[in-house]
Amino acid sequence: MHPHFKGPNAEKAILFDYLAHSIIENNPKESRRKFIKYSLPKLLEVMNKEQEDKKIKELLKLAYLYLIFKSLSKK
Repeated sequence: MHPHFKGPNAEKAILFDYLAHSIIENNPKESRRKFIKYSLPKLLEVMNKEQEDKKIKELLKLAYLYLIFKSLSKK
């Protein structure tokens, strides 16, 4: 699953990976420890990146709307 830790479904891949490890290892404490150590930082990174991308898209929309209104006000 690790190659899928990028892209639009990264959070799902990370959580699925944790679930799979938990089932296979059959040791909840160890699985939790490994998730916190290895996967949680990546999950937080992915979630932060998505938030940044959403903010950039919103700013671009606002800039585009500004340009439209500015061109309409000149007419």
